[in-house]
This record gives sequence, C-alpha cells and structure tokens, in this order.
Amino acid sequence: CALAAQALRKAAEDGHPNTVYAVGTVQEEVGLRGAKTSAYVIEPDVAIILEVDIAGD
Repeated sequence: CALAAQALRKAAEDGHPNTVYAVGTVQEEVGLRGAKTSAYVIEPDVAIILEVDIAGD
C-alpha cells in the first residue's frame, strides 16, 4: 500500500496528464471478483498491478 500511495502522490505532484485510479481488491483466489468489478466500473485503458503476499518468516 505504501508503494502505491507514494506513486500516486508523485503522479499528483508532477501534474500527471491522465486520470489515475488506485484500487484495493479482494477475492483474487476465487475468480478475481473484486478486480473484475473495479475494472468494469473504471474501464481503464491501462492497468498496473502491484501484487502483495503475507510473509510468515
């Protein structure tokens, strides 16, 4: 989340010319339900995905 927040902040500071959305999704393991809903509503031309996982070490 921190990486995504910093990237969005940087884009805003630099005056990025496009509309940028950040989305946190759920239910990836059962058919990308959250991502499909977000993509349907936003209709992006480009998507950049940041995948995370829980570390237990």
